[in-house]
Amino acid sequence: MSRTPEQLVADLETLLRPLELELAEAWWESNTQSSAAADARRSVADLARRDALSDAHVFAELRAAREVDGLDPLVHRQLDVLYDMFAPHQIPDHLRRRLVEGETAVEAGVVSASDGRRGRGVHRGAASGASGVGAAHDRPSLGS
Repeated sequence: MSRTPEQLVADLETLLRPLELELAEAWWESNTQSSAAADARRSVADLARRDALSDAHVFAELRAAREVDGLDPLVHRQLDVLYDMFAPHQIPDHLRRRLVEGETAVEAGVVSASDGRRGRGVHRGAASGASGVGAAHDRPSLGS
């Protein structure tokens, strides 16, 4: 292990913070604008984050750092959280890309099916099953 556990946590925060922010903004845009450009931005941001989380060398460093004796409990918890973030991304690149493309396509379909009013907000009720037979607004209220 070339870095101390504390330095590893700090370095990964520096690496991941901008990727997480970009993904959050891209996700928001793709869910409120419902456009091909927004979906592409989200896909690129998601893949960049997942690529960072797939680094096998960093994953090995995390595994080793978690075994260091006498770690500050906060640092140990941060290492555990990072380890849990990295673990599911230890898959081949081509599978990771297919996952991102598939997830983006499904999400884009849900958004466009739920509200065709571009830029006026997205109502996901219809796509998530919150409307139609059995929805709360279809049931009689206790007061009726």
